[in-house]
Amino acid sequence: MIQPELPEPPNTPASPAFSFAYTVLHSLGSEFASLFSAKKVKMIEEDVQHFFGVYQKLSQQALEGKDNLDKLTDLFAPQFIYSSPFGVEIGDNRDNITHLIRSKIQEMRGKGQKQIEIDSMEVIIVDEVHAMPKVTWEATYDLNGRTVKVKYVIGYMLKYLDGVIRLYGWMATGDQDDALRKVGIKQQNRMSL
Repeated sequence: MIQPELPEPPNTPASPAFSFAYTVLHSLGSEFASLFSAKKVKMIEEDVQHFFGVYQKLSQQALEGKDNLDKLTDLFAPQFIYSSPFGVEIGDNRDNITHLIRSKIQEMRGKGQKQIEIDSMEVIIVDEVHAMPKVTWEATYDLNGRTVKVKYVIGYMLKYLDGVIRLYGWMATGDQDDALRKVGIKQQNRMSL
């Protein structure tokens, strides 16, 4: 069997997690690797940006104490995968993701986080139903009357399910832990959202 040439990685700055994902898929063969050579589709990219606008708004409302966990949970697929420097977790039901979101929001509020904003976003469109955005978040904390801003990056995996974008995976690079530690905040929950 003749194996076609595998495409080169996309010509965009990528985090180690994105590079690793591409390398793994590249090693599996051209069918998988070609997914990452897909061109950016403006309409889809705008949909991804809109999705994260909603995600950011709901996360901010949750930080402010609004009971919107149902709406926030609805953004996630029923099954999900989460990766960080500490390991990989897999979940397969709504109760699990609701519990994870609730505990993370409580932890963030307990540490004095007052605001969450998108600083920047890079979007890789994999195909017509998958995207891998890399989001740089800026979180604002009130630490004993002192305002502190922390930036960190999380990579996400999105999929259209029944015509609606759902978040089914995310990769935390560990820079959130490092950034928080530098300003004197210790992470209790190793999950980033």
